[in-house]
Amino acid sequence: MNTIAKVADHPGLVKDLANGGVINVDEQRYKEHLKVKAIANNSVKEKKAMSYSIEHINGEINNLKQDVDDIKQMLQLLIDRK
Repeated sequence: MNTIAKVADHPGLVKDLANGGVINVDEQRYKEHLKVKAIANNSVKEKKAMSYSIEHINGEINNLKQDVDDIKQMLQLLIDRK
């Protein structure tokens, strides 16, 4: 009994009749798919790294703002004492 059938209008695909799964038998297209997937994964990693960098920079900016506010308050106290 043949448990694999060709998929109509898709020469690179076959259907496993035992479990209903569709299998890509076109090795070149599979390799292309893996390349696209790898590029997409790298892109996601780059975006996460960039997001982390932006968050880190925002934290540093907020720290600097707080430091400047503290300095302003200290200067104001010095001015008020005179």
